[in-house]
Amino acid sequence: MMQKAIDAHFHIWRQKDQPWLVGPMVPRIFGPYEPIRRDYPIEEFLADQQGSGVEKAVYV
Repeated sequence: MMQKAIDAHFHIWRQKDQPWLVGPMVPRIFGPYEPIRRDYPIEEFLADQQGSGVEKAVYV
């Protein structure tokens, strides 16, 4: 039986709403961020959570 969980912190975004994801690459404290220079909609988040045991989540 899979343990149920709550994802206590997740983000969704549209690239056009995040200027730092559209402009030139700039070194950031969190390292390379090429993989997130795209939209990440709620539908993709929900698909990513399938089979993970996450029942609830907190959108930040």
